[in-house]
Amino acid sequence: MTTATSHPPAPPPPLADSAHALRTVTQSLRTDDGLVFFNWLYLAAIESFEEPSPVAGALAARLTRRYLDALAADDTGAALPACWRPLLRSRRHPAVRGVQFALSGVYSMAAHDLPLTLLETCRLDGLEPQAIERDFARACELLAGVEERVREELTSGPETLVVTEPLAHLVGAWNLDRALRGAWAAFRALWELRAAPSLAAELAERLDADAGTTARCLLTPLPR
Repeated sequence: MTTATSHPPAPPPPLADSAHALRTVTQSLRTDDGLVFFNWLYLAAIESFEEPSPVAGALAARLTRRYLDALAADDTGAALPACWRPLLRSRRHPAVRGVQFALSGVYSMAAHDLPLTLLETCRLDGLEPQAIERDFARACELLAGVEERVREELTSGPETLVVTEPLAHLVGAWNLDRALRGAWAAFRALWELRAAPSLAAELAERLDADAGTTARCLLTPLPR
């Protein structure tokens, strides 16, 4: 009797490949597309991200791939994750500012895609949560790099923030560190539920819906 030969899972594409794919997508966008602002900031963060370990690099590449998959789904009319639906449906709204698109994208990554990426990495690479905690912290620097660039735009760019503007309230409600702590907690919960797939799927669906609600709030149209 012939037995099936098991093969190790294919490694994720290098982060450089993700950056190239994102650069190609960005170059194809219209200048009035809100994704241009988010893609530009995220690409800059990728290009300056130093992969301190193979695991951290894999986390960053898989996280980026989830966003690219959402873009591909939007192009083909396929079902979109709830967390990405507000950004992709509002991308040409004239009353939504560039920094709002960027914050919405970072939030969707942190609140939904990141915990699922952590779970995927542990499953595919045969790792325990404690084995990737340090790599998780380093991979979080990718999202922190985007947020830092958003803050720079708010203080020196063409959309300089005035403290009395409504945008100040949206930005003030955003806290990346809190979102990242929540991502790790959500991942640990999903990991503990791996023997109860129906409950894990329910939790993942709830994470997606909640992230979509917050992303929609971040994209509230504002007067200029």
